[in-house]
Amino acid sequence: MHNDDTKAVNTEDRPDNVCPVGGQCGRIDSGKASVNILPLSWNVIRFFLPRS
Repeated sequence: MHNDDTKAVNTEDRPDNVCPVGGQCGRIDSGKASVNILPLSWNVIRFFLPRS
């Protein structure tokens, strides 16, 4: 979650002022994962493994 305003909050009038956003800002190279994230943001990073 991210908002450029560090004091931003959700309100009744603006319930989606701070909300989750999707992104494709990560990669895996030679078995190592790297991710670029926004400053002052809350992040969830999910890895999916192939089923055997």
